Amino acid sequence: MKQELKIENRPVLGKGIYTIPDIAMLLGIPTTKARRWISEFWDDRLGKEYQSQYSWNIDFNRAVNFHTLIEIYTFYHLSKSAISPAQLLEAHKILSKRYKTPYPFASKHIIERVKVVGKKVVFDDGDVVFTLDKKLQLHFTFIRQFFEKLDFGKDDLAVRFWPLGRKHEIVCDPQRQFGQPVINGTNILAETVKRLYDGGDSKELIARIYDISPKQVDDAITYGSKAA
Repeated sequence: MKQELKIENRPVLGKGIYTIPDIAMLLGIPTTKARRWISEFWDDRLGKEYQSQYSWNIDFNRAVNFHTLIEIYTFYHLSKSAISPAQLLEAHKILSKRYKTPYPFASKHIIERVKVVGKKVVFDDGDVVFTLDKKLQLHFTFIRQFFEKLDFGKDDLAVRFWPLGRKHEIVCDPQRQFGQPVINGTNILAETVKRLYDGGDSKELIARIYDISPKQVDDAITYGSKAA
C-alpha cells in the first residue's frame, strides 16, 4: 500500500523554487548529477512511494522545493562515503514511512540521531536501530557542518539554509525571493549586490544605496564569487 503523504510537486508560495542550475550552484554539485538524481531517485524510485514526483517543469527545466533541495544536500554528503545510493534510498523509504514525512533527509530529528555502534554508523531512535553505513568520521563531520548551515522549524524540518555558514549574512529562505540567496533580514538578492560591484560600484556606495552593512556587502560578493 502506497503512503498517503503529500509531496509539493508544484510551485507554492513560501516553499522555494530551485531549478537544476540553482541546485548545482548552491550545493556545489555537478549539474548532470543533480539532474540524474532528481529524475532517477526522487521522481522515480522515491516518487513511486507516493505515486507522485518531487519535481515540476519550469521554463523547460526541472525545479524542486526547499525541502527537496536540503534532501539532495544531505544525500550528496552521505554519498561521499561508502554508502551506496541504493542503501540511502532504502534508508529514506524506511525513515519516511516511520516518521510519516516525504522529506526525512531534511529533518533535524532524523539527522541528529545518527550514532556509532561498533564499526557501523546507524540511526538510533531508542527502540529501533537502522544500519546506515560502515564509515564513521565523515558522517560526524558532516552532521556538525549540517547544523551550522541550517535552521529548523517547530516541525523539525529545515526552514533556512546558510550556504556560507551562519557566520555570514547570506541565506536561502523560502519566504523571501522564492528561496534564492538573499542578504539576511532583507529581500536583497546576493546576485544583485555582486552584479553592481562587478559593474564598478564601490562597496561603500552599495551599502548606502541598500542601507546594509559593509559585512553584508562583502558576504554577498563572496557568495557571488563562489557561485560564479
